[in-house]
Amino acid sequence: MSFAINLLPPEYLPQRRSLPKGAIIAVALGGLLLTLYLIFLLQWALASRRAALLEDQLALYEPQAQQAATSKSAISEWQQKERELQRLVKERRRWQPVLAAINDALPREIWLARLEANEAKGELILAGGSTSLQAIGNFLNNLQASGLWQAVNLQEVKGNGSSLAFTIQAVFKGTRPETGQSETARAVPAPSDATRANPDSINANREGNSK
Repeated sequence: MSFAINLLPPEYLPQRRSLPKGAIIAVALGGLLLTLYLIFLLQWALASRRAALLEDQLALYEPQAQQAATSKSAISEWQQKERELQRLVKERRRWQPVLAAINDALPREIWLARLEANEAKGELILAGGSTSLQAIGNFLNNLQASGLWQAVNLQEVKGNGSSLAFTIQAVFKGTRPETGQSETARAVPAPSDATRANPDSINANREGNSK
C-alpha cells in the first residue's frame, strides 16, 4: 500500500478554478431558453402537419359540398316550380266551368275578341263582334240562363247591322254592390297569363260543337 504525499508549500499547489455565479445563471437560462425553443419548434411542426391534413380532407369533401349545395338549390327551384304548377292547375280548374259556360252560350254569329276578369268588382268583361243584333241578345240570354252570374248587362254596341262590336258585363253571384267585392270572384281569381281565357280557343270550341 502506497500513499502519495505532496510536500509542496500551499502557495505552489494547483488552484481549482470555479465559474462565477453570474455565468452559471446565464448558462442555465440559456439552456432553458434553448429547450423551450426546441419544444416550440416541435409543436409548430405538429400543428403545421395537422393543418395540412385538414386542408387535404377539406379538399376531398369540397366537391361533395358543392354538389350538395347545387342539389339543394335545384330541389328548391323544382319545389317552387311545383307550387306554381299546382296554383296554375287549381286556377285552371276554377275557370273551366266559366269558360265552358261561355262556350256553350255563344251563338254561331258571335265571336269573342277579349275576356277580362276584374276580381275587385267581381265581374267578367266580354268583348267581341257579331253580324246580328239578335245574336247578341241571344248571347245575353244564354249567359244569364247558365246560372253562373248574378247579372249580365250589355254595356256597348257599335257598328252597322252587318258588323257589330259589343261589350258585355257579367257580374258573378255573391257580389255586394256596396263594396264591389264578390265571394264567387274571390273563389275564382283573375286568370294569370298561363290561365287567361283565350277567345280564339272558345270560338274554335264553339265551331267544333256546331259541327
